[in-house]
Amino acid sequence: ARAKLLANHRWGDGTARHQVSITNCAGFRRVVRRSSLIKKQDQERAIRELAREVCCGNAPINIVTHEHMHEFGKILNPGFRFPTRRTICKYIFADSAAIIKVICSDFAALRKMHFDGPFVSLQLDLWTSDAGVNYLALSATYVRPGSSKITYVVLSCEPTGDNHTSVKLADYTRGKYTAFGLIDDNIEHITTDTARNVMGIAAKLGIDGSGCACHILALAVNDGLDNHAKARKKKKGSDKTARDLLARAAGAAGHFKKSPKATEALNKIQAE
Repeated sequence: ARAKLLANHRWGDGTARHQVSITNCAGFRRVVRRSSLIKKQDQERAIRELAREVCCGNAPINIVTHEHMHEFGKILNPGFRFPTRRTICKYIFADSAAIIKVICSDFAALRKMHFDGPFVSLQLDLWTSDAGVNYLALSATYVRPGSSKITYVVLSCEPTGDNHTSVKLADYTRGKYTAFGLIDDNIEHITTDTARNVMGIAAKLGIDGSGCACHILALAVNDGLDNHAKARKKKKGSDKTARDLLARAAGAAGHFKKSPKATEALNKIQAE
């Protein structure tokens, strides 16, 4: 009988199909929403705001794939469908003009407040993709006008070509932040990796700079692992190194990532 009622437009007591009438033992009745539909324009508006949060709120793009984020969305509205990473990127690119306008207005207000003095810090990273394409990402950190919250925004992330001299990279960096209305005197500090040509960018721009602490720590850890491997190889019968142990741990973690059945069994054991 319940299945037949689900197929009809309304329930037997006349309530709308998206509602369920529940009678408890005390004799009173309350109406609970069984499902909630979301309009197309509301769905697109929610995704657009989520894209702006990724850009201006320092949220990662893969936040749309997080299980807990999906549960959070279901609580607010079960009808909302989270976008994929590719979809959220499309919304980001489509809304980039509005986002750039907000950033430029912030910088203009801050320049006026600080009399064209320093108020923003830059972070620069240079890497090569798996396809062999060289990229340079430039981000900025500042305090928004009328707020005490630190804001982190990406100003640029584009291919740079094959010329990676300090002069070329400095000119490229200056061109990117001047496009947002910044001048050299507005830059308080720039953080880069510790490569010689990248460290030279700050000197060419006339800005205080330093190497990234996380990058330095990663180099130190890698050097330590390499030294440990060399020391172990000198000892007879000691062929296992720290890198071997890390590789085994990574293999075990990769197994659970690739196997839903193994992940389900692991979650069950952890819950117990």
